[in-house]
Amino acid sequence: MIRLDNISLQLNRKTLLQDISTSFIPGEHTVILGPNGAGKSTLLRVAALGIQPTGGTISYPSVDISSQAQLSKVRTFLTQQSMFNSELTVRELVFMGRYPYYHRTPDATDIEIVENALQRFSIKHLSEQKLQFLSGGELQRTHLARVYAQLFTDEQISSIRNKFLFMDEPVNNLDIKHQEELITLATELTENGVGVVSVLHDINMALHTADKLILLKKGLLAGELNPTEITENILEDLYELPFEQTGDLIFSPKRIRSKIYQIF
Repeated sequence: MIRLDNISLQLNRKTLLQDISTSFIPGEHTVILGPNGAGKSTLLRVAALGIQPTGGTISYPSVDISSQAQLSKVRTFLTQQSMFNSELTVRELVFMGRYPYYHRTPDATDIEIVENALQRFSIKHLSEQKLQFLSGGELQRTHLARVYAQLFTDEQISSIRNKFLFMDEPVNNLDIKHQEELITLATELTENGVGVVSVLHDINMALHTADKLILLKKGLLAGELNPTEITENILEDLYELPFEQTGDLIFSPKRIRSKIYQIF
């Protein structure tokens, strides 16, 4: 389990996060929801130890978080803007997920894991293609393959247990088919003991995929609950917008109907 206790973050005299305590559990998919500017991506980065908080403590299970080498073997992070050399090929980028596990030359296990990741995200045919020639969706799937490959200690699916995957808006640039594949992936990972933590803007996707929701508003923890506990009032308070429930765990903003008056 990853624990965050009384986490705060100030940057340039601005408070981005304030007094947040929560936890992330292996085998559970946690989705962070909230309006723009709420601090969702910031909290995700802090939890993944990509940003050092100015207050509070973070603890990871059985790992020295001061060691980047050890940390890279228990958590991986998919950002919105993943900047890499565009001259790299798809295969080379996916192999970067194996860097924590070998020093100079990958062994047969590393190669098999990379090949499985390429196959898993339907990009094996793009293996030798350079990143600069990929579409947005192809590039996103390549990064997903990279972080997927990083989760494995060896080629056995059991080796990913008790690890964590952090994803910031992972469905960006993905079509409907590959969005569904991503949802399937999150389920597959949690069923095999991985803790998945993601930031999503699609409320209904979050409600149908999450085991737990963290609600953020203006850098504060506005709620921590099960998706089945979400109500119109909770969403209205979070987004400051009227909502209506249109189905089982399906919510949408109420349409604002305006009258047009014609003056004769």
